[in-house]
Amino acid sequence: MSCCIDGCAGQVKARKMCQFHYRRVLRGVSPHDMPRLPFDVFEAAADQPSMLALSRATGKATRALYDYRLKGVPLFMADRLAVKIGMHPAEIWVDWYQVAA
Repeated sequence: MSCCIDGCAGQVKARKMCQFHYRRVLRGVSPHDMPRLPFDVFEAAADQPSMLALSRATGKATRALYDYRLKGVPLFMADRLAVKIGMHPAEIWVDWYQVAA
């Protein structure tokens, strides 16, 4: 069983969310209220010809990527996506450190 949050691959045991998200909730930050970063910046940095190619490069479903395009990329997923294309999130989103603090 996987986490309930936007495509998170974290493993769930007795709770309804993975360890990362559970710790965020304990600290008073709901996973659904996390800051979101613009997807178009990531899309330009990834330099993929289509959403399908971007999906293959990141290992994310195209549906999840289209959701990120509409709603923005959640902070925790921004880090994972950046690493998947071989970059640090601060290289893609210049305000990464201010948003993540």
